[in-house]
Amino acid sequence: DELSEKLELHFGRYVDPRSPTFISGAIASSDRLVKDPAILIPWLSVSRHLLAVEMESAGVYRAAGDGCPMLAIRGISDIVGLKRDDL
Repeated sequence: DELSEKLELHFGRYVDPRSPTFISGAIASSDRLVKDPAILIPWLSVSRHLLAVEMESAGVYRAAGDGCPMLAIRGISDIVGLKRDDL
């Protein structure tokens, strides 16, 4: 019910349609889980314009190797270091 209320608030029939917000830029890729900000901070010192870190495409690329071309198009929503409610 709570999720339905939030979706209705932001995307319901009485909300004016709007274009998606997007930016383009450098995204780091890792085949390891990057959950701790202590891992991210050194990356930012060498790549100051880094917008995000994604962790799935590197694993797909490693598995595909040279045998299969791939293109990753990402929607990123997680925040490194964000503490979530325990459910």
